[in-house]
Amino acid sequence: MFLFFAAGLPNVLLTVGSLVLLVAIAVSIILYQSFQVDVVLLYREIFQPNSAKDDGKIYDAYVIYPRNHTNEANFVEYFVYQIMPDILENKCGYKLCIYGRDIYPGEDTASAIEKRMQKSRRLIILLTHQLINCTEPAYDQHIALYNALIQNDTKVILLEMETIGTYEKLQESLRFIIKRQGTIKWKEQHTVHPQSSNSRFWKHVRYHMPLTLKSSYSANAG
Repeated sequence: MFLFFAAGLPNVLLTVGSLVLLVAIAVSIILYQSFQVDVVLLYREIFQPNSAKDDGKIYDAYVIYPRNHTNEANFVEYFVYQIMPDILENKCGYKLCIYGRDIYPGEDTASAIEKRMQKSRRLIILLTHQLINCTEPAYDQHIALYNALIQNDTKVILLEMETIGTYEKLQESLRFIIKRQGTIKWKEQHTVHPQSSNSRFWKHVRYHMPLTLKSSYSANAG
């Protein structure tokens, strides 16, 4: 009896070991998926992998947002001109191209937009009801979607600034991108501490942004 048990012991240990290994792998996968953004950002901060600065690009992202044609200020423009530069440029070391700030008076608008986009590593599109209900998309939005879907040479980051609900009213090209990668949703609570680069919203934005030489966020984060 003892000899039979001793003979079967290696098989039992092998089975138990295999089960433990499978459980450990499954737990590791679940933990990585749950904390993937934090893991990637931590890796960048610790190891500071070299970014491709010889790619001929000037900007890390071109920002596309619905322009307000009235004199009334709105949160989206405040977000674009104040909050985004403060977080992504001042605290994270990125360089943005913003229409109205980096396209100068006297330039041919269409030509300037195309050139700026060609020099940008990412395209950030702010999704709002104003953008959705616009009957004629802005020129930079049209070019951005063309570059993303037809030429497939620029990654798009979609920021859902307002609760859109269903996406049926969106352009088919935008719906395709949303189905493929989803959106990063701006939540109401983010307005309480909008200057923190370590909020969930800004962590996801940084995760989708290209590598930057300035990867130490902790010292500058609000």
